[in-house]
Order: sequence, then structure tokens, then C-alpha cells
Amino acid sequence: MITAAKSATASETARGAAGVAARIGYSARGLIYFLVGLSAAIAVIEPGRRPAGMTDALRMFQHGHPLGPLLIIGVALGLACLAGWYTVAGVASGKRGRAFDYLQAAARFGDAVVYAAFMIDLLGFVFGFWSGAGDGQVQGWPRWFLGQPDGRLLVGAGGIAILASGVGVTIRALRGNVTGGIDLPPRQSRLLRGLTRFGYAGRGAAVALVGCFLIAAAIHGNPREAHELGGALSTLRSVASGRVLIGLFALAFLASGIADMAAALFRRFDPRGPA
Repeated sequence: MITAAKSATASETARGAAGVAARIGYSARGLIYFLVGLSAAIAVIEPGRRPAGMTDALRMFQHGHPLGPLLIIGVALGLACLAGWYTVAGVASGKRGRAFDYLQAAARFGDAVVYAAFMIDLLGFVFGFWSGAGDGQVQGWPRWFLGQPDGRLLVGAGGIAILASGVGVTIRALRGNVTGGIDLPPRQSRLLRGLTRFGYAGRGAAVALVGCFLIAAAIHGNPREAHELGGALSTLRSVASGRVLIGLFALAFLASGIADMAAALFRRFDPRGPA
């Protein structure tokens, strides 16, 4: 009985640590999307301004702000916490052993890889390992792959994977339980649910848009057609009602950032539940 009690205590401690990591990670992601949304809103008001992508939105603090590098390092560590949370949640999903649980685990592990890579990108920039930014950095790896045999297939497969991920996020945002584990009064809960659905759906649509540009780069064999988030939003200026679309994405990113921060404050994080 003592052994069982110790095991239960250790399990609760591990879940508690995972919950703390999730709160830190959600706060970091919320800050990033809020800054991206703010940048896109400014670009709508001032057409000469280019919307910033996720990395560029933080890199603005690198210049002219003495605490800028510390802020970026803090956000990078927050993303490490988020990657850790998704890893723990993925393991918990896989242990349930059903087919859907394995798919959910794979999605969570994929999220962990994405946020770990984003963390490495931010730290590499702060410590001077690389200085590229925006589309130029994103177009580097498609350029290399397109120069290899079957490179178009590989770049296209990557674009399809990103497109599918964005569509999946949008579907989950519109139909899933986006505020699970959050206990708020009914009125505030409805408001947060609507805000979260709108924000996450916009975020998914933006990811899908990035995937579409990568597919186009593969089809035409032109790496310059690949865009990160800021570049993808900039291209919308060339279509009818482009500023309106950028404005809608700006509102969605702001909503997504606020939703993540609200989750960090009010959600009960359990790796066995929804991530």
C-alpha cells in the first residue's frame, strides 16, 4: 500500500509539473500570436508596413530594446515547455491504445517537434548562429530540396502535410471542445469559447495558406514561391479585398493570443485530457 501511495504521489507530481510547463508554454505561444496579430493590424492601417511572421514578430525586440534578447530567450524557453507538454500529452494518448489515440499521439508529437524547432530558431538568432529572417530563411530548405532528385515531391509532401495540419486545426477549432478544462461562469465561458474558436480557426487557416504556397513552390520548382506567415499575409494585398483578409487574420491572431493566455490562467491541464 505504501508503494502504491508513493506511485500515486509521483504520478500526481509529474502531472503537476506537466501542467506548469503547459501554462508557461501557452503563455509564450499566446504572446507570439498576439504580437503577430498586432503586426498584421498595423499593416492594415499602414499599407507600407509588412506583416511580421512568428519569428519576426519577436525579433523586433532584438533591436533598440536592452531587454529584447532576454525576452526572446524567455519565449524560447516557454516554447520548450510547450514542446515538453505536447510530448507528455502524446505519451499519455498513446497509452490508451485505441486507433484514434495513436493518431492523437502522433499529432501531439508533431506539435512538440514544431515548437522545439521554433525554439531552436529563436535561440540561434539570439546567439548569432544565423541571421536570416522572413521568407529568405523559409525559402532556404525548399531551395536545397528542389536541387535534389525527387526534390519537388519532397517539398510538395511537406506542403501537403502543412496544409493538412492547418485544415485539421481549423476543423478542431470549429467542431471540437476548445475550452475543455476551463471553469468559468457561463457568460464568460461562452465568450471565451467563441473567441477561441475564431482565433484557432484563423490560425489553422493561416497554416493551411503557408502549406498552399509551399505546394506551389514544388509545382513550379521555384523556392521563391514559398512563404512564412508574414510573407503569406503580404501576398494577400494583391487579391481583391486583400486588406480585409489581412484584417480578419489580424483579429484571429489577436483572439488566438488572448485565448492561449486565458487557457494558461484558467485551464486545468491534464495530459490524459485534450491538449
